Amino acid sequence: IYHNCETEGYTLLECGLPIDKEIKENGEIQFTKLPTSKSITASHFGHFNTIKTTHDALLKYISDNNIEITGSPIEEYITDPMLEPDQSKWETKVYYPIK
Repeated sequence: IYHNCETEGYTLLECGLPIDKEIKENGEIQFTKLPTSKSITASHFGHFNTIKTTHDALLKYISDNNIEITGSPIEEYITDPMLEPDQSKWETKVYYPIK
């Protein structure tokens, strides 16, 4: 999850793993449950350094259709690059929560 960051040049990034049950927090690991919400979603295929094109396309669609964003964008990494050497097959899902 890419949160807004007030400090120029920095990104506040929240990383997580999907699990099927609640876990006990220990100070370093926190349990967070994402609320159910509507979203605009697209799959990006390619290296991670080209994902801006997918974000830009989603933001243009959102703007062109007067849709309100209600939270921070989320990237879900579907393909493990250690298992798939062909970068054109790397899939990342991009979500923007909307009203």
